[in-house]
Amino acid sequence: MRWDHVSSYSPVDGNGTSRTSQFNAAAIAFPVVQGVNAYNDITPRVAAAYDVFGNGKTALKFNWGKYLAYAANDAPYTSANPAVTIASTVTNRGWTDGNNNKVVDCDLNNPAQNTRNGDTCAALGATSNLGQALSITQVNRRC
Repeated sequence: MRWDHVSSYSPVDGNGTSRTSQFNAAAIAFPVVQGVNAYNDITPRVAAAYDVFGNGKTALKFNWGKYLAYAANDAPYTSANPAVTIASTVTNRGWTDGNNNKVVDCDLNNPAQNTRNGDTCAALGATSNLGQALSITQVNRRC
């Protein structure tokens, strides 16, 4: 018999970013979040070997067992990590390059329409969640 137990959590270190830039004015950090901690399974393992002629050269072997899927760095083990819920992209935000320098000079952190150095960035749509936490998968830890 074999007992298998799998658990996961999202650590504090390396979960988020400590780097700041023109698009990220402050560091983003998340607390420790417990993920899966309820996968317990007892699985049978059976094996038999028989030396057919008694000389150790010819054997009949049999093995039977249930093998579980491995625990990997993907769902459901990482689904409770709040860092994966941050909306990092937005679509259909208009930009007018008024000074024709091929560089976005307006303030992309400002969700409202704004103009700077001749460039104009359109307002984000009402449904934009850029930089906001979206819904997170709730893991049932009591199974």
